[in-house]
Amino acid sequence: MGTFLTGTSLVAGVLVAGWFGWEVPAENPDVGSQTTTVYYSDGTPIGKFAAQDRTIMKLSELPPSIGQAVISSEDSKFESHPGIDLLGIVRAAVNNFTGGARQGASTLTQQYVENTYYVAGQSSYADKLRELVLALKVDRDKSKDQILEGYLNTIYLGRGAYGVEAASKAYFGHSAKEMTISQAAFLAGIVPNPTYWDPRQGEGAQKQAEIRWNRTLNLMLENGYITKEDRDSAQFPKLQEYKQGSGDSRTAYLLEQVARSSPSQPPMAAPASPRIS
Repeated sequence: MGTFLTGTSLVAGVLVAGWFGWEVPAENPDVGSQTTTVYYSDGTPIGKFAAQDRTIMKLSELPPSIGQAVISSEDSKFESHPGIDLLGIVRAAVNNFTGGARQGASTLTQQYVENTYYVAGQSSYADKLRELVLALKVDRDKSKDQILEGYLNTIYLGRGAYGVEAASKAYFGHSAKEMTISQAAFLAGIVPNPTYWDPRQGEGAQKQAEIRWNRTLNLMLENGYITKEDRDSAQFPKLQEYKQGSGDSRTAYLLEQVARSSPSQPPMAAPASPRIS
């Protein structure tokens, strides 16, 4: 207990110092990038390319159930906490310190900070402490809707998809604007491990995805986001087959040339008459 209290005091001191010393950095360049569609001059699409498969959506364009499912599954106190969940942090620390099953206490805001301002590999204890401070500052500077919108556009959801719009197309074959409660619950449920909980990975993944789907729906009902009728009528969503890449070497060549000739790349001759949107 003495060691725990000493450690807690040290962490508190670091956080206070960090509040004055750590500024919110610029967003990662990839966060604002979207998928580019390339066309022939007659309007026929050639294909798409992107640093990350993403289409940015405004929160107002999305069904409320998407945000509600994510909040229910990932951070039920999102609307009321200041960016971090102090009780959750203490509970997880005590549990981990006493040898219980390892727990985390990352809020939705912290995940947004990690997705938006960090790069791969930043996961040391110092990075986690900085994440706490940045989450507090981001919550101070942005509205809850802005944070939720940013989160829904940056979170990786498997099948190469970043954000709910790309994920909806990858899993269901349509825009997130058309997503049902059941589909929203599926995506929210697999957030912690989207690659290995994608049912295409096999029977074990299918079972885990169903467990997480049921859990999310139950939490949505508990939080008052859906009715009992909604819950009882929900059916596990049908997923479309995932096909990675076009397999067309000519298309791949054309897209590579256009990508290399874009303003962010060194100048290079592009295929005749492409149109980019």
